[in-house]
Amino acid sequence: MKLRFFLLIILLSIILLVECTGKISGKSTDGQTGEVLPGANVVIIGKNMGAATDKNGLYTISNLPTGSYSIQARKMYHKWVTVNDVIVVADLKTIIDFKLAPAEIKEEGVILGPK
Repeated sequence: MKLRFFLLIILLSIILLVECTGKISGKSTDGQTGEVLPGANVVIIGKNMGAATDKNGLYTISNLPTGSYSIQARKMYHKWVTVNDVIVVADLKTIIDFKLAPAEIKEEGVILGPK
């Protein structure tokens, strides 16, 4: 009886010590044209984790502890997109796709030299 209890305690301790992780992946596309956006940065807000999209607009962020996250996609000359309450479940892949709208580009300059 004591041996069973002891083994049960050891088994529960091992289960609790093993960190459960999952991953987030998806695709980044241009919101107007639907074309893939390579080189977009997808980051976990508040964490030092993220990934860049590949030539096909795909990204994967692995080894995320289970929980809820806010993630953001950023690309130069496009508006940033944030998705809140993204749930990561152990040993599963959560798919989040981003459609980034082009940003308005304002031309400004600096004139150097005498007037």
